[in-house]
Amino acid sequence: TITHNSNSVTIAEHASSDVLEMKLVGAADHDTAIYFGDANDGVEAGFWWDTSEATLKFQGHNNSTRMVIDENGRIGIGDGVAIQNPNSILHVEKNASTTWSVNG
Repeated sequence: TITHNSNSVTIAEHASSDVLEMKLVGAADHDTAIYFGDANDGVEAGFWWDTSEATLKFQGHNNSTRMVIDENGRIGIGDGVAIQNPNSILHVEKNASTTWSVNG
């Protein structure tokens, strides 16, 4: 476990099974993230848990949000409303002119 202030990173075997876990635990109301990059750009893509919106965000090229999973399990892919507030189980949007949704 690595701890800084009230943030921690832990890699350990789960207590009741043979599962290796990596946990990122942020301070109360702080987001947590895993980012990928290279020597020229330290943050190019990643995964980001947004506590204020209760969404898991998948960042793509240039660290732009490309997909979200919200607290209700709705998935938004693309841009615009799809990633800001998915309105169905699966909401895909490319610009405002092309939208595809799956309701359930």
